[in-house]
Amino acid sequence: MSKIHSVALVTPLVLMLTACASAPEKEQQLQAEVQELTQKVEHLNTQTALLDRQVRLNANSDNGVYLLAGANADAQIMTAIGQLRVRLDHVEPEAGGSKAVLQIKNATGAVLPGFSAILNWGKLNPATGEPSEGDALAQTLTFSPPLVATNVTSMEVRLSDITPEELGFVHLHDVRQQ
Repeated sequence: MSKIHSVALVTPLVLMLTACASAPEKEQQLQAEVQELTQKVEHLNTQTALLDRQVRLNANSDNGVYLLAGANADAQIMTAIGQLRVRLDHVEPEAGGSKAVLQIKNATGAVLPGFSAILNWGKLNPATGEPSEGDALAQTLTFSPPLVATNVTSMEVRLSDITPEELGFVHLHDVRQQ
């Protein structure tokens, strides 16, 4: 057999063996991708369920606005200082509890005045999904008028005695102009 015929016969065999050798690697890669996509879908399903729960809580609330940490969504509230969009972000562990960023924006674009509000936080009842208000903690928040007129403000809030995993809700209410 000539060299050309040998190469012609050996080349497909080498390619087939290489494909067989790389098949387990490709299979592992595909399994890793499927696992990653499954985790992303599960996260989105959890986030969607929390968002639905947040919408239901606010639809039934005549006092303030509820925010659920994992919902990653704004909620609106009509207050004495106007219609506000409120959001809870960056919930993280902190010694003795959690910390988070509370963002408040005037939905109409008007400048935010100085104001105060009450913030409650706690767990959700595992059976009903409703806030366990009896165990909730509270603090008064004070937002000073900013030096530069703006329609949005953010404040880091400390949520004592509850870990991010346990945090079921925050409830902002009794917003009053200072």
